[in-house]
Amino acid sequence: MAFTLHCFADIPTSDWLALLNHPDVIRHMPLADGSWTEASARDWAKGKDAQWHQNGYGPWSIRIDDRFAGWGGFQNEADGADLALVLLPQFWGARRRAISWLHGPSDRAWHRQCQHPAAAEQVASEGPCPTWIRCRR
Repeated sequence: MAFTLHCFADIPTSDWLALLNHPDVIRHMPLADGSWTEASARDWAKGKDAQWHQNGYGPWSIRIDDRFAGWGGFQNEADGADLALVLLPQFWGARRRAISWLHGPSDRAWHRQCQHPAAAEQVASEGPCPTWIRCRR
């Protein structure tokens, strides 16, 4: 099972809508109501990527075996950072491995190599998500 991490902007809005409006996912997210639109999902994804600029850390979108699976990682909340993991139901069996993968020690070589582009200076020509962000483990 290959996990890859990506900017939220790398994932098509239609994939975000499928996740954010999925009834089984909504049942586990008390603040969700399943009324996401293309515009609100796009703004939400931009906000998740923006956490890297604002805080120096943030969540990632996740692909498992090259298929969009959901998102997870540390995100800023009012009382500090929390570790979130939201997966499509067909990937729920991978949650333990995903959490372990996202929460791994910061001294792992893969972790040092997987900086979000917003957390480091970027050359404008690279765009918002250069290819080096996609890390495999």
